[in-house]
Amino acid sequence: MNMEAKIRRLEDNLITLGTGVVLFAVWTIVRYMLTLYSEGLRQAAASYQEEGTAVYVISYALMMSDFLLRCFVGFSARAEGMGSKKGNGYILWACVLLLLYVLSVLIEIFLIFVFADDILNMIITMFIDATSAFFTADLIFSAVSVRKLRKKKEAL
Repeated sequence: MNMEAKIRRLEDNLITLGTGVVLFAVWTIVRYMLTLYSEGLRQAAASYQEEGTAVYVISYALMMSDFLLRCFVGFSARAEGMGSKKGNGYILWACVLLLLYVLSVLIEIFLIFVFADDILNMIITMFIDATSAFFTADLIFSAVSVRKLRKKKEAL
């Protein structure tokens, strides 16, 4: 496969993976809303009375931070896949996301053995986080590879 075809394939990969990361950002909102309206968060907030508002505010702030970070990484990857020059910031943040996903999956594996109450829900969550980790790792690989090939092409 010639260099131009490899670059195009990696750019297409960045567009697809960036879209996937943005969709997982939307999933963050949906998951937050489902958790918010389930018994868990409401009971935690109700048991603390005055601190209940803090529970909502902190969880909302974390959810929005996660959402915005994923959108930044996803839309930046899409832009780079479409030929726009992007800085290294989104790749760095994608590495942070990858680290968080890996830690999340490891914690979820541990929790499956500790809390055997809702194993199916834990396995589904772990599968979604593992998929997010895979998308993010592939996104990082594609971004670094396309940059190397573009530099190599310019040098020729």
